[in-house]
Amino acid sequence: MKKIDIQKELNIKPVKIYKEVLDPDMVYIPVSSGANINNTYVYKDSVIDGVSLPISGFIVNKVLIKNREYYCISNDFKELSLNQTREPLNRDYMTTRLPNLDKIFTSNIKSLYINTIDQDPYIFNKYFMLKNDAEKIINTIEILINTMNLDSVYLVVVSQNEELISEYLNNTTTNRLKLKIVNNYYPIGNPKVLESELNLDSNSKLVDLEYILKIYKTILKRQSLTEKNITINGNALEEGVTLKVKLYTKLSDYFKYIKIKESNYEIILNNSLCGPKVREDMIITSNLEGVIINKVVDEESSPCIYCGLCNLVCPMHINPLKRNSKCINCGLCNFVCPSKIRNSGDSNE
Repeated sequence: MKKIDIQKELNIKPVKIYKEVLDPDMVYIPVSSGANINNTYVYKDSVIDGVSLPISGFIVNKVLIKNREYYCISNDFKELSLNQTREPLNRDYMTTRLPNLDKIFTSNIKSLYINTIDQDPYIFNKYFMLKNDAEKIINTIEILINTMNLDSVYLVVVSQNEELISEYLNNTTTNRLKLKIVNNYYPIGNPKVLESELNLDSNSKLVDLEYILKIYKTILKRQSLTEKNITINGNALEEGVTLKVKLYTKLSDYFKYIKIKESNYEIILNNSLCGPKVREDMIITSNLEGVIINKVVDEESSPCIYCGLCNLVCPMHINPLKRNSKCINCGLCNFVCPSKIRNSGDSNE
């Protein structure tokens, strides 16, 4: 496999702007039941149709977005939450709050690897988590080491972030927190690719940095996860930005923090090389990592010339012309293809 540094190839500049935007006027909760609950007051962290609410306020109406109904909740900016019972912090309580925790931390798991690398070269969510949430991350790691009886925890980083992460080692009380440096190539942030790079054994587990902060929020703080980092970046912007936002808000609410310099652009979800195109009014959920706003380039595809470049770069060692379930939709085959054949991604409009 030929390793490509996409950030270097496309001259992608690191995002320098980070803002917390946690005071939306409205949030939009998908409707699953037919109940009419307009004009009902709802509390932060209460649950509607399986969704924990990120704000408190009144349900004012229903709106239709992309053929789906949403409850429209007007923010009263009070963040009123229902009282929660305080329970002792132990393994039983932790696995009750996060049921899949037991599946991750089985009795044989002794080493935990934390993926701190964003999957797309335009997205910088985890970089700002590392930079801004060090105390939360260290606190959670130390508790996991003790409650889950771990021998070691590794922060997996690319060499560019080594200096940032070294501060973690200087500010922890445990000698079981360690650093694992990997080469920066695309798509090293993908968990399947990273697991292969690390060559993990049966006593080791890889989890995402965002999951560590989820443990902090839901278990240590006893709160629902109602906010997340997203990045808005791309070559059609003057400058990219990473924002901490409330879930179930509209993407368009945050366009005031960017300046689009191109008249003809497209909005791509999560993956700059092969992600689906989306609209500005899409609702932000936990699956959204960011959007890439790129200048539209008119390219016509031509028949395959069987050069083999796509085979050469594929991180899963498959033939992109005969894609199968092993494909991780990284888009490297699109990036190198001289015939401009697009093998994945679609419009989500």
